[in-house]
Amino acid sequence: MRYDVVKQSLVLGIIFVLVLVGNFDFLAYGHTRMCMTSGNHLRIEDENFDTRNISVDQSMEIQGRIVSLNPNEQNSKMWVVLDNNDESYFLDNITRLFSNAGGCASRTFDGNSNWFFNIDSNPANVFLLEPNTAMPFKIDLLALKSGTYHIHSAVLIDGVYYFGPGGTVTVEGRDGVTEGELFGFYLPFVASIALIAFVTIIGIVLIRRKMHDNIGSSRELS
Repeated sequence: MRYDVVKQSLVLGIIFVLVLVGNFDFLAYGHTRMCMTSGNHLRIEDENFDTRNISVDQSMEIQGRIVSLNPNEQNSKMWVVLDNNDESYFLDNITRLFSNAGGCASRTFDGNSNWFFNIDSNPANVFLLEPNTAMPFKIDLLALKSGTYHIHSAVLIDGVYYFGPGGTVTVEGRDGVTEGELFGFYLPFVASIALIAFVTIIGIVLIRRKMHDNIGSSRELS
């Protein structure tokens, strides 16, 4: 009977771990992509920022050129990756505990840039990068939250961000939780904690009930 209780506890423990890992993998979905400065696909040249100081609700522009190094066509998407230089930033400190520090999960390369900026680019959406060619690009960023960011223009191909040299941008103004942070991290984070707590409580109740039943059975046998 004691073996059954132990086995049940182990099963509930495994479920607990799976729930924990599964939910935090969901939370860090934007952090699982890899980042590279260059590769056999492309490089970004002549990256230029029209300003390095803006306020919340103001926009800035990044221009440059994408140089294809691949003899094949590539489905690509313009983006930006950034580093929030605020060392006390709660969100980044939490998410990097549950992410791959070797890629965009690290403090240096955060793919969830749309939590802090509205991003509009030309070319927009997914575009076809022709082999061994060069094409201009433009990215407009509307600031949503104050802070100091190191921003890189980037091209996403097959789950990998290829990014340019980047530059530091200072955003002044309000410092509150953005809509992207709220729905992309905080609400899923709270829901995950609530789910983990629920599974833990149910497990404890089941174990105590099982132990109580075993004690009752032992008394009846005696």
